[in-house]
Order: sequence, then structure tokens, then C-alpha cells
Amino acid sequence: MKTIILFLITMVISTGALLASLSMKTYPYIGPAIAFAVVLLFMGYITGKSRRRSRQREKERLFYQYFIALQNKRSRF
Repeated sequence: MKTIILFLITMVISTGALLASLSMKTYPYIGPAIAFAVVLLFMGYITGKSRRRSRQREKERLFYQYFIALQNKRSRF
């Protein structure tokens, strides 16, 4: 839900920046730059989130491997 809200905010800001750049007489390249930067920030948020998720899965996998190895070591005696 948070991602959808952030996506909608990103689209509103980038659309507003692009529309504002159409009416600018001086520095019309600022609008597309702002729109591109906002989209890049959103994409960075999304990729960071997936990286954190994959790191967490790897930690859980290592923990389960350790736990199974510990149980196997105890069951041999």
C-alpha cells in the first residue's frame, strides 16, 4: 500500500514538473530534470526494498542451515 501511494505521489510530482516546464520561458530544462530525479528516487526506493528483502531471506536461510547442522550434530551422540 505504501508503495502504491509513493508511486502516485511520484507521478503527480513528475507530471506537474513536466507541465510546468512547458510554460517556462527561462530554464525550461529544470522541469524534466526534476521529473527524472523524482522517478529515479522512486526506483532507488524500490530496488533498495528488494535488496533488503533478499538479504533477509539469505540470513534466514543461513540460520536454518545452522540450526539443522546443530540438530544433526546433537543427534549423532
